[in-house]
Amino acid sequence: MKWFSAYLPRLLPIVVVLAALTGTARSAPVELRAAEERVDPLRPPANAGDMSAVFLPAVPVSAKQLLLRLVFPGPDPEAYFGKFGVDVTTDASPAAEGRWMPLILETTSAAEPAVPLAAVPLVTLEKRAAPFTVSLRARVPFDGITGFRLRVFAEERADGSRAPGRAADGSFLLGDFLVEADQPRSTNLALGRQVYCSRAVRAGFPSRNLTDGFHATWCQPEREPGQTEGFFQLDLGQITALDHLTLRRPPEADGGVVPHGYEIELLTESGGFDSEVLWRTERPFPQKAEAVIRPADGRGEFAGRSLMIRSRGGAGDEPKVAEIEVYPALRPTARQWLADGRALGSAAGPVNVPAGARGLTFVPVSGLPAEGLSRCRWRLGDAADAWTESALGEPVTLAVPPPGEYSLLVQALHSDGVWDTSGAPVLLRVAAPWWSHGPTAAAAWGGAALLLGAGWWWLHERRLRRRLSRTERHLALHRDRLRISRDMHDEIGARLTSIAMLAERTRHGPDHDPLLLDDLAHQARDTVEALDTIVWAVNPHHDTAGGLADYLSDYAPVYLRAAGIDCALDFRIDAPDRPLSLAVRHNLLMAAKEALQNVVKHSGAARCTVTLTDAGGRELEARVEDDGRGFDPAAARGPSHTGVNAMRQRMAEAGGECAFSPGDAAGPGTRVRLAVPLARGKA
Repeated sequence: MKWFSAYLPRLLPIVVVLAALTGTARSAPVELRAAEERVDPLRPPANAGDMSAVFLPAVPVSAKQLLLRLVFPGPDPEAYFGKFGVDVTTDASPAAEGRWMPLILETTSAAEPAVPLAAVPLVTLEKRAAPFTVSLRARVPFDGITGFRLRVFAEERADGSRAPGRAADGSFLLGDFLVEADQPRSTNLALGRQVYCSRAVRAGFPSRNLTDGFHATWCQPEREPGQTEGFFQLDLGQITALDHLTLRRPPEADGGVVPHGYEIELLTESGGFDSEVLWRTERPFPQKAEAVIRPADGRGEFAGRSLMIRSRGGAGDEPKVAEIEVYPALRPTARQWLADGRALGSAAGPVNVPAGARGLTFVPVSGLPAEGLSRCRWRLGDAADAWTESALGEPVTLAVPPPGEYSLLVQALHSDGVWDTSGAPVLLRVAAPWWSHGPTAAAAWGGAALLLGAGWWWLHERRLRRRLSRTERHLALHRDRLRISRDMHDEIGARLTSIAMLAERTRHGPDHDPLLLDDLAHQARDTVEALDTIVWAVNPHHDTAGGLADYLSDYAPVYLRAAGIDCALDFRIDAPDRPLSLAVRHNLLMAAKEALQNVVKHSGAARCTVTLTDAGGRELEARVEDDGRGFDPAAARGPSHTGVNAMRQRMAEAGGECAFSPGDAAGPGTRVRLAVPLARGKA
């Protein structure tokens, strides 16, 4: 033992493990070094006895499972040892005689040539020819492993001596001792599960070999007299939809075909009691070295909890299987659809791509989370189109195809390198531009025609309204001209006739009566004043509220002062430039003059107040208030009250109102209110 501790490190060249050497990039290699490093490789002598060597990882190891490999490179074809074991420790400074715990080697295998292994935690290698590699998988009893101890047990030879190796001189040569943390991730549901055999199995060929993940180990029943049929049963734990099964034959049966074949069934329960067969092969399956079994190879629903593999006839030691692999239906699909960066809604149902979209993005996902999934491939179109591979779960962007319906099929890659075919295609509908769709284009052109027609009608109606407005303005101007001509005829004509009559009387009267001459002069002044009023009314420069205020401020004081009446003015015009139409301005002015004339002729007042205001822009209001004797407005509606009736008529023509009310407490008097709305009084 001491000799081995001293010299075995020289015989074990330690190599840093690369992930590529293990067949998977997900395993975590453990870098080991010998506790004592020497450079001269020596073979142990034939009588070395039991031996051990301690290996130290670079950092403490924490893992649920470990994968260990022992490589025997030769050159002597029998330079390997027979029985060995592997121990682990958590000591801070591991030593050969420290505290160690043996690893329970649950699964073992050997490759090229195959080596059946047995006896755990000690492993016995049958006599084989080197070089070959032995792989072992073991559960880790604790975390923080600081050392590995490899123990080699010498075997008794024919001459009674004990030798650690099986070479002629009793020596061996171990090339590499490799350790990896964690077992490789896999989508294989059967990995590590218990398998039941209907008969006793051969020694050294346990049923756990069928699900240990190694193709070099197998299991087969013992031959029993009269027994030509047997079966293996694997319990998956629950009813599961499957994508494919893989059965692997032992290496020695490569290329061979079982004469009577195997039958495979998927059942609803384990143990066969009250179990319903969901799927079975339609005929005995010719089991070759490796067979991938799909749903089309049988009949029924490709799902179940229990997998049964039956032999029909044969040599009596069937079924002989190296590995049973069960892969679930992943049902991969595409989700999170985007068209030019805009979401296309739920993944359920067809994916509707709007017309004009240029880029289409989706995320390939697996419908069933499973270990060992990283790659996928997709195809848009029929079987003639090529597949495109990408990473599962990462966005994929493609150009939007021409308008039409397409099927997008996504497949995920199982850990055994077989593509999953359980996914349903996603229907993709690419919309065509509206002008390429007959009914839609017709509706669009019809709508456009309606809009054009409506626009033409609106323009035509607007043109008619403008023409009607111009006509109404012309008519209003014509009415104003008629009114002015009527006023001139009535006012100026009557006054000129009176002047003519007075002149005639003066010419024929005796001694030129002075009273007649005064009347003649008065009539002439009134005629000039009336003519001046008409000329002012028709002048467009006075068509404003300020123009009306200027005229009243000049006219009222002069007119009232001539009658011996004091005049007070109160004009509050916020917007003197506000336009007034000719009709409004003329009628309001004539009504105000009529009110002043009534004050002079009938009121007997000593004071009169004239007020003009625009009332905040809502209406133009004129008030004539006196302190005279007053009158009853209700009684002033007869034919004898021509002045009052004329005022009311003029305000009605201007769209306003005329109101009379008694005076204040200082005297009865009279208040006359003349108002027109400014909104209607705009030019």
